[in-house]
Amino acid sequence: MSEFLHRIASQAEAALKRANAAAQQIRTLTEMMKRGDEMSVQRFNDLEKLLAGRRPTYAEKVVACAEHVVPFFYTVEIAFATGSLARSPGVIDIDQDGYFLVDRYYASWQPTDGANAGEWKPVSSGILAGDELVGGGNIADKMDFSWEVSNGASQRGRQNNPIPGDILYRMDSDGFLTEPDVFPPSSTLTVFITPTQAVDNAGTFVFIAQGRQCLNVIESAV
Repeated sequence: MSEFLHRIASQAEAALKRANAAAQQIRTLTEMMKRGDEMSVQRFNDLEKLLAGRRPTYAEKVVACAEHVVPFFYTVEIAFATGSLARSPGVIDIDQDGYFLVDRYYASWQPTDGANAGEWKPVSSGILAGDELVGGGNIADKMDFSWEVSNGASQRGRQNNPIPGDILYRMDSDGFLTEPDVFPPSSTLTVFITPTQAVDNAGTFVFIAQGRQCLNVIESAV
């Protein structure tokens, strides 16, 4: 009889431990949900501040509704053959974890052929690197071009509307994007580069999109 009672007591003790463990899991989950709700409220409050007095921009809403905003950049390389004048694409795949806001575009040119192979050369004959000289004349292995950017969907304002390449290279062009370009998670950013003069020697064109990665954005508020 005592053995039976002992077995019953052991089973009851094990059941109590399981119940306590389940209760602790519920308390932990409740606390996590509470913290999540507090974070969501704070993010919506941030968005509400933006709404006071004016309509927020698309980029501002994305930033306000993001859990984290971190500096980031994407780079694409496009190869050109000697004498090329072809409109050539390069593709950047935006990370699936967040929106990407472009604050600035940059460009560089590196010949892979000729006497200047491996050196970084100007992407515009109008202004020299590190110099205020305008109208540089005949610069060996320069890269004069026009450029376009698109993700093939909502952000088409810079597609089929070629922009002079010297904008990317001018020393007074900091912040020339008056409003950031916004690209959704997992979108494909296509860069089109078109030489306006035949390329002196084959080389690699490097295009850089610098900005901010906005993670865990509340989609319903954007």
